[in-house]
Amino acid sequence: MAAKKCNTRIFLPFLLILAAWATKIACRPLDEQEYMLKRHEEWMAQHGRVYGDMKEKEKRYLIFKENIERIEAFNNGSDRGYKLGVNKFADLTNEEFRAMYHGYKRQSSKLMSSSFRYENLSDIPTSMDWRDAGAVTPVKDQSTCGNDGTDYWLVKNSWGTSWGDSGYMRMRRGIGSSEGLCGVAMDASYPTA
Repeated sequence: MAAKKCNTRIFLPFLLILAAWATKIACRPLDEQEYMLKRHEEWMAQHGRVYGDMKEKEKRYLIFKENIERIEAFNNGSDRGYKLGVNKFADLTNEEFRAMYHGYKRQSSKLMSSSFRYENLSDIPTSMDWRDAGAVTPVKDQSTCGNDGTDYWLVKNSWGTSWGDSGYMRMRRGIGSSEGLCGVAMDASYPTA
């Protein structure tokens, strides 16, 4: 009888702990799903997104969720010189985004193997912010890095001011690749006098 009481005293707390743990595990996916649904609704309101029917909304939600998971996994991974963020394109697949926004096709004849430099110039600044010189138009709707001493290119995007840092992004430079990070040095455009 004493052994049975002892077993009950040990087994009952163990069973309660196991039940509490199982409840927490069972509720977690629901909490995450509710959080993601709420996040999607807030994103839709922020970007004025309205879908034609529930089937389309569900499809876009699943794409949104997958993109959020990809963004978070990327940002939690090793430092690649930039971070990803959620923007107005978060409910598009890569294929849809490319089809809608990758219209510019660089002509191969314009490619240069190295950058052009004028000869016999003096007093050239080591850097120049063309925005301050009035040579760059405002960002139009066609991850922000802090100033930590990292050498970067300031690149203007063509998808509006909600991207990056008010329409600009900072991409690490001096990475030892002639293409630059993400190929940014392959077809640079800048003001000329």
